[in-house]
This record gives sequence, structure tokens and C-alpha cells, in this order.
Amino acid sequence: MQKDMKKQNPIVNAHNEWDPLEEIIVGVVEGALVPPWDIIMEAALHGEDLWDFHKINGGKPWPEEMLKAAKKDHDEFCHAR
Repeated sequence: MQKDMKKQNPIVNAHNEWDPLEEIIVGVVEGALVPPWDIIMEAALHGEDLWDFHKINGGKPWPEEMLKAAKKDHDEFCHAR
């Protein structure tokens, strides 16, 4: 970085956990993919029963019924106040 460049604050920031939340950025569900399998997934997933699903489906689209449920939750979250 150049020394003469001014430091810019991010567009959205919080100064502490007690400041009121003014805005959030929410993504979309459409096009979501199952994360590709990595050894760290053993620690990140909540049970060994999920390992095979992620090993087989990693990098592929989520099953349609799971996307529909996620879309419903997403839409409700976006309308929550």
C-alpha cells in the first residue's frame, strides 16, 4: 500500500456488541453448493453421520428439499425486524 493513501473505514462496522445494529448484508440461497470435503470438516460438522454426505456431495448443489427449507428460513430472516 502507498503511504499517502488514507485509511478507509468499512461501509458496515460495529464499535462494540452493544451498538444498535443498523444494517446487515444477506446473501442468497440460490446456487448454493455443498462445501467440498476437507479434513477440517471432521471438526466443523456436528456428527460423523454427515461426513459421507459431504464426501460424496462436496462441490455439488444442495438437494432441492434442503434448498427450499433454507430459502424459507432466509426469507423469514430478511423480513424479521
